[in-house]
Order: sequence, then structure tokens, then C-alpha cells
Amino acid sequence: MKSEINIHQRFKSLSRTMDNFEEAFAEKTEVQAARAAFVSNNNKIGEILSQLLRPVAMVRNPKKDSEKRMRRSLSQLIGIGISLAKSQDNQTLLSMFKNYDLLWRRCSAYQLYEISLHVHDELAKLQAIATVNGLTAEKLVVLKLKVQDYGETLATNNFLLVDRRKNRQDLKKLIKENNQLLRLQLDTFVRFAEDDYPDLFSNYMFLRKRKQGKTKPANTADDPAEIT
Repeated sequence: MKSEINIHQRFKSLSRTMDNFEEAFAEKTEVQAARAAFVSNNNKIGEILSQLLRPVAMVRNPKKDSEKRMRRSLSQLIGIGISLAKSQDNQTLLSMFKNYDLLWRRCSAYQLYEISLHVHDELAKLQAIATVNGLTAEKLVVLKLKVQDYGETLATNNFLLVDRRKNRQDLKKLIKENNQLLRLQLDTFVRFAEDDYPDLFSNYMFLRKRKQGKTKPANTADDPAEIT
């Protein structure tokens, strides 16, 4: 992300330089449009960066906390289910609850949701005898709400993580678009305007110089390049 922040700042520096020479762009419709698009893109880049710089833990921690609570509730309910299945000598149901008793600690977050729904539905069918074990209708309602809340947390978490991935893709696209605007339109205009606006040319090209690396040929040091 450090690289993208640096790119954003360099784009801002170029924007400020062009702002200082408004007269150079007067009545030049196509260049004005390119400049406006460049500024708009960079504003969007700034907005995306502000979102991506928020710790991802802010997205993941609510899901982790909800998942921890759901696993604890599920383990308790599976225990009640095993007890009820044994008392009814229901081997099919007993096998199911025993299988879930092996899974609840290590299953995925989405498997946990599906298992919790299934356990609730099976216990609801046994409500008459479940009451004897302390599992009242009210407690079953609370359990259903817990499962629903957990499902909503998963959905929200998934949306936020997908949104972060999309933001990263959008960020790359906007940077690419701005580099094209610089290379194909704004650079060429500033070079054309050198005689009339030498200060614009000097300041702009200073910001556009390619940073010479250890392996780059010396004659490419001053070539305008994509900002990376």
C-alpha cells in the first residue's frame, strides 16, 4: 500500500502544479477534459486508499467474536441433542449429533452456520421432550435468533472483504488510467507549451522524471514515465 500512497501523492503534486498555471489550459477543451479526468481519478484513489488503510481486523474481528460465541452455543445444544436422542433410542438422530460433536470445533465458518441451523431444526421437532431438559420454547427462539445473527455477520463480513478486493482492483485501474492520461495527453501538451510557459514545463517535468535506478541506462533518467 505504501507504493499506492506514494503514487497518489505524486499525482496530487502534478495536479497542484497544473493548478498554478490555469492560464496555460484556458480554452483548450481536450486538455482541460484530460486534466479534469486526472484530478477526478486521483480523488477516487484517495477515497479508496482511506478505506483500504483501515485495519482489516476491523472487518474480521466481529466475525471471529460471533463465530466463537456460535461454536460455544452449538456445543451446548449438541450435548442436549445427544441426551434427547439417547432417551428416545433414536439411533439415526444420535449418530447425527455425535457426528456434529466431532465437527463443531474444526468446521469452517459457513459449515458452522449450516450445522447450527440443522441442530436448531432437529431440536425444535423434539420440543415437547426437550423442555424436560430445560430447553424451553423461549430458549429455542433465542437460539434461532443467534443463528440468524451469526449468518448475517458472515454475510456482512464476506461483503466487506469482497469490497476490499474490488477496491484494490479499482485502485489499479485508476492508476493505470491516470498514467495513460499523463503519457498520452498531459505530457504532450506541457512539452508543446514549453516556450509559452517555461515554468510550467520545468516544474511539471521535474515531477515526471523517471527515477534512475541502479540498472537503468543514464540516458533514460529524465524520460517521463508511468508513476509507479
